[in-house]
Amino acid sequence: MHSNRNGKQKKRKLNNKGLSLVEILVAVVILALVSGPLLHTFVSAAVYNRRARERQRTTTAAQSVMEGFKAFDLEELCWQFDEHKNAEEQAAHPFRVYSGATGSSGGTYITEVDGVRQFVPTADNSYEFIMRNIKFEGVPGAAPDVFYDAKISLSPASVAVSVPSVETMNGYLDAVYKQPYQQDMQAYSQVVDKVWHALIDENLEDGTPNPYHDFVYTYEQGDIDKDKIRLEKTTTVNINTSGGISTVTVLVNYHYIVADYPFYPTDEFSPDYFTLEGDISIPSVTAYDNTDTVANGALLGDVYLYYYPAYSNGSAGTRIAHETIEIYNNSGSAKNVYLIKQKNTSLSDTQLNTCENSYTPTVVGVSAVAGDEIYLFHNLNQNVTEAGSGTGTFSISGMAETKTDMFAEKEEILLYNVKVSIYEAGEADSGFTGTALVDLEGTMND
Repeated sequence: MHSNRNGKQKKRKLNNKGLSLVEILVAVVILALVSGPLLHTFVSAAVYNRRARERQRTTTAAQSVMEGFKAFDLEELCWQFDEHKNAEEQAAHPFRVYSGATGSSGGTYITEVDGVRQFVPTADNSYEFIMRNIKFEGVPGAAPDVFYDAKISLSPASVAVSVPSVETMNGYLDAVYKQPYQQDMQAYSQVVDKVWHALIDENLEDGTPNPYHDFVYTYEQGDIDKDKIRLEKTTTVNINTSGGISTVTVLVNYHYIVADYPFYPTDEFSPDYFTLEGDISIPSVTAYDNTDTVANGALLGDVYLYYYPAYSNGSAGTRIAHETIEIYNNSGSAKNVYLIKQKNTSLSDTQLNTCENSYTPTVVGVSAVAGDEIYLFHNLNQNVTEAGSGTGTFSISGMAETKTDMFAEKEEILLYNVKVSIYEAGEADSGFTGTALVDLEGTMND
């Protein structure tokens, strides 16, 4: 019995021994073999996540640039970057000249009329634009801001097609005036109203007795003899630049003459006559003013005048005997002026044809000094109702050049392939010798 118990105690002592050195080394080796791949997986995941964030940032930057380019046509893009217009456009419009100065962001602002600058594409009509220091916002107090450079390449996606040759307006540079639709009719109604009150009011406007008040018949406004009313419309366009500030204002004046209008004094059967003469002026309209934007390089480009012709036959509710359009250029540089008739949609085609055949406006250009020439583009020779239909005789004087083929066709490329490449900041200055972080391709319409 005793010997048996002593044997068990000896066995317990043997089982209480620790791990041997060999066992420890084996455990370490096994742990290293297992943890190595795990650590590599963690490191790889961190690197992958960092690269994914980087790619997301660069892709977002490329997408933003791509969408921005699609919002403009080619000419507008040229104005916003270092060069302006391709050589063909510049040769076709040598009187539109600008110069630029590089701003702190690397972009170029148009700051003064100083000489001709040309944007020249490659022989196959490709273009290239550069953007520096595109900022990607970081997390405040954590991740810093990230900056990139971008190269944008444009190449023709189709062959040239025939399109209208009228210039594309630039809302940042060009002056645009559009006459209100019923302006002529409202002015004419005011003159008719003046004639009517001259007949029915007891006193004149200055308070003195109205010598035309006492008459046998009671006049209604509809009884007014409109053939006795002569109305002349003058639209005056003033283009001015002083101290870098450019303005384009439009003033419309209606001069009326009511000559030998008959009235019948009391108890008399033979008429006497009165005459009215005066003006109705529409408040001046500002079509362009760069007072607040000149610091960012906004300089006046072209001038667009959209107006409704003042017809004389009464079909449009007015009888305006003659229309004169005066254009004064005192801007310090030559200007393109586009004078564009609008179609009065309240009239039938038959009525419009009659109005257009009898419409005989006078257009006068006045330049203050040499160098302020006016190049006029117009559609006065085109019937607004039907192409090829007759128009009245118009008179144009004082222009350096007039062009009646404003809507003639010319060959242009309408669709371009766009490639946006995002680089590390500083690559633009080194000529983009490094590898692009991301490339994004798409198309844009010009």
